[in-house]
Amino acid sequence: MLKWRNLLLVVLALSLLASAGVVLAQDEEPIPPFFTDGRLNGYDLAAPVVVYYTHDTVAGTNWGEFNEVITGLELWRVSGEGIGQKILELTNDEINEAVARGH
Repeated sequence: MLKWRNLLLVVLALSLLASAGVVLAQDEEPIPPFFTDGRLNGYDLAAPVVVYYTHDTVAGTNWGEFNEVITGLELWRVSGEGIGQKILELTNDEINEAVARGH
């Protein structure tokens, strides 16, 4: 009889641990879907326009060192079928000029 009681206690303890893991896993906030291709508006899944930084590689201050710098923005139109077409590219200078003019 003692064996059955010990076995029952072990089974109940394991069941409790397993169900606690499921409950704790359900308490986590779900991660919303998003694009991971570098777009700035990656969480907007239905965006008709997608925005990316443009980059350039420049020499660093140390020999053999290279840094990637942001040079501007690209805007792409995305069709309902997911086909992209570049509609605008702006350099940092063009953006700064527009900001200075108050646009």
